[in-house]
Amino acid sequence: MRYEMAMSSSSSTTRLFATCTRGLETLLKKELEGLGISEGQTGASGVYLPYTIEHIYKVNYCSRIATRLLVPLARFSCTGREDLYKQIGKIDWTRFLTLDTSFAVDANIQETPAFTNSHFAALVVKDAICDQLRKKLGGRPWINRKTPAIQLNLYINRGEAILNLDTSGAPLFKRGWREATMVAPLQETLAAALLFGSGYLPSDVLFDPFCGSGTFLVEAAMMSSKTPAGFYRKNWGFFHLPEHNEEQWLAFKSEQDAKRIPLTPGKLFGVDKCSETLDSAYANLRNAGFDNAVTLIERPIEQLRHPIAPSLVVANPPYGVRLEVNQDVLRGFGKWLEKHKVQAYLIYPEEGKLEEALGRPCKPLFSFYNGGLEVKAFRTL
Repeated sequence: MRYEMAMSSSSSTTRLFATCTRGLETLLKKELEGLGISEGQTGASGVYLPYTIEHIYKVNYCSRIATRLLVPLARFSCTGREDLYKQIGKIDWTRFLTLDTSFAVDANIQETPAFTNSHFAALVVKDAICDQLRKKLGGRPWINRKTPAIQLNLYINRGEAILNLDTSGAPLFKRGWREATMVAPLQETLAAALLFGSGYLPSDVLFDPFCGSGTFLVEAAMMSSKTPAGFYRKNWGFFHLPEHNEEQWLAFKSEQDAKRIPLTPGKLFGVDKCSETLDSAYANLRNAGFDNAVTLIERPIEQLRHPIAPSLVVANPPYGVRLEVNQDVLRGFGKWLEKHKVQAYLIYPEEGKLEEALGRPCKPLFSFYNGGLEVKAFRTL
């Protein structure tokens, strides 16, 4: 992912950068405003906001659309290995790392001939950090690429470098409730973005006719029950920031958790024709604590009979290289939508083919990438 420079060009004021899937910047800014962060400015693949520990806690724990929250540690000119090693060595790494703290470095290099690949640049950063700590502390921290305590992100473009510390740790779409998954699951942040963009409300009777492993259902249940996006997670990158205050964090977390309310049964319905898929959805709903309030139905959508009509439909139907396309399935889905006179919000790669299959016009809302494929969010008309 490409990161813009996270420092203001007109001042030395440090800004946080909340990243998101490209195409969701406006939705993320609107969501952050709803969380009380009104100073955000959109950039490529994210939103800039003032650096405060309160913002770090709020975005990480409450944002459903953000993917990561980065804080810049250094910005500098970088023409080669010596520049990179020297500048990284200027940072006091004892503020962030001890010999018992693990870390990892990801690098993204663009149009900088001195670096033949990103892996080499990441190794230079790692060596500079370890060499400094060996001198200061008599040893080196350990590298953990899978679950590091400190995740660093280096971005170099045309000789300009920025090193970010990832305050999130694991990406924010890893909510902590997912146990089971099926083929091509929808990322949690993308499901939340479509729900947010649809104007979903707890009063809606929501149907997901291709529910898969239940991502839409769990995200909708979390929204309706006012469950924070990070409620199920235990570890965060910001635990290792010098500004982190454990008492302040726990007070903030308790305040957000106290807003949770019970989920009203009979409002969320997931439909799928595959029993194995529904088992996966049930396992995830159970992990999140919503299994008794969400209804799962094993049946093809065109054969569905239900006691209450939906007021909103969200769906990630099979398409393209992701899954084998069955036009008959979409045609049956279109007839079902027409019967119930309900509006649907869908994810699909091609507007024309979707309209043809559904037999009704669709309005594109925004584009993004899902599983390496560019897709769009649509609203049926």
